[in-house]
Amino acid sequence: MDLNRENLDTIFRGLNKTFVGAYKHGEDASSDAIATTLSSSTASERFDWLGDDPEMREWIGPRRMHQFKSFRYEVFPRDWEITCRVQANDIADDRIGIYDLQAARGGEATRLLKPREVANALKAGISQLCYDGQFFFDTDHPVGEDGDITTFTNMYGNSAGGTPADNTSAAHPWYLIDPSRVVKPIIVVQRQLPQFQAFADYSNLHTFFHKEFLFGAHARLGTGYGLWQTCVRSVAALNITNLRGVRDLMSTYTSDRKNEDGKRKNLGINPTLLVVDDFNYDAAYACVNSPTIASLTDPFAVANSNTANPVYKAFTIVKMSWLNP
Repeated sequence: MDLNRENLDTIFRGLNKTFVGAYKHGEDASSDAIATTLSSSTASERFDWLGDDPEMREWIGPRRMHQFKSFRYEVFPRDWEITCRVQANDIADDRIGIYDLQAARGGEATRLLKPREVANALKAGISQLCYDGQFFFDTDHPVGEDGDITTFTNMYGNSAGGTPADNTSAAHPWYLIDPSRVVKPIIVVQRQLPQFQAFADYSNLHTFFHKEFLFGAHARLGTGYGLWQTCVRSVAALNITNLRGVRDLMSTYTSDRKNEDGKRKNLGINPTLLVVDDFNYDAAYACVNSPTIASLTDPFAVANSNTANPVYKAFTIVKMSWLNP
C-alpha cells in the first residue's frame, strides 16, 4: 500500500472508529454508583460548599439565613494519555489488521480510567483529606459549631473507632455506601473527555527518525472526596453482625446545624451498596443472598434453620477488582 495522504487518512479513520467503539462499549457503571461526576471548564474546581447541609423548613415568618462553616476544598484534574505505534512498513505491506486490536485495547484502557481512579481514591481515603480537613476515612470527623462539637467515625473495626475486636479483613477492607445522595463519597472532575489523536503525516519528525506513526488519546480527569457520611470503611470480618453494625453506625450521623428545638437533625443515611474486592465477594454474596442463616458471624455456615436473615437482599453488591491489594 502506498503511504500517501489518502491511504493514511483512511487507515487512521478506521483506527479511530475502533478506538471509540471500544471506549464506549460496556460502560462500567460501578464507579457511577460510588462517584459524583462533574464536567469542568477550569484548571481546578472548588467545593467549599460541601460543608453546607440545607434543609427545607416550614416557612413561618421571614426567611432564616444560616451561617455555614467555612471550608476550602479543591480538586485538580490530571492529564492522562495512552499512545500506540503503527510501523510504516506494516502499512506498506498491507498488515493494518494487526492494529485494530491494539486500537481496541487502547479504547478499552481509556474507558477503564474512571472506574480505576474511583477505586484508587476509595483505597486512598485513609490518608487523603476531605472537605473538613480530616482524612476522608477518619475516627473523629467534627460535627457542630464552636464550643459544641461532636465527633463521628466512618471507620469500623479494630483500632478504627468501631466496636468489633477482630480485624481479619485488614488487608481487604469493605465499604458500605449510601448511593442515593447527590454528592457521593468520591467526586470525579472531568475536565476533558478522551480525545483520539493521530500523527499520520510522513513529514513529521518522529516518523522521519523512527519510521512509525503514532496514535492515542488524551484526557484530563481528577478525583476528590465528597461527603464522608455516605461511606464507611470496615476492616472487620465481613459477616451479618458487622454489616448490621456498620449500618447502625451510619444511622447516627447528624447535621452540624440545630433545628428550632435545639437538636441536630439526623441525616437519614441509608446504606444500600456493599463494595468489596475479590477476596470478600463470596462472603458478601453469602451474607446478602441467603434467606435463612445458621450463624450471624459465619456467612458460610450451613443455613439449615428457619432463622430469617436480617440483611437478606438489603444491599446491592459491587465487586471492584481495582480494590485488590
